[in-house]
Amino acid sequence: GPGEDLLEDPEIFFDVVSLSTWQEVLSDSQREHLQQFLPQFPEDSAEQQNELILALFSGENFRFGNPLHIAQKLFRDGHFNPEVVKYRQLCFKSQYKRYLNSQQQYFHRLLKQILASRSDLLEMARRSGPALPF
Repeated sequence: GPGEDLLEDPEIFFDVVSLSTWQEVLSDSQREHLQQFLPQFPEDSAEQQNELILALFSGENFRFGNPLHIAQKLFRDGHFNPEVVKYRQLCFKSQYKRYLNSQQQYFHRLLKQILASRSDLLEMARRSGPALPF
């Protein structure tokens, strides 16, 4: 829907997904709900969570980049669009079937090669008589 299209635009995304939205727009219960998705800290939890939230909104990089920036790219590329998700799942299923199929064919060919080269080796060994001692 139109909401998704807006999130695909980085400027709008970061206007909406911002520290001021977090601080001024969301209710306490909305913030609490969203905080469950943050990593949990056993001690000093409120303080550490606030630091984490500041880092998130200031675009700081974590291990694999900033999660909000990554999320925005995923929105932009349509990852959260229900149609796209459904299509991806279908594609994934058929790709996976193709993958399994090609793996089976690969191992089948490999097995035939191994058997063939083994019988060649046995044949050579039989023809050449006792092995030479070097």
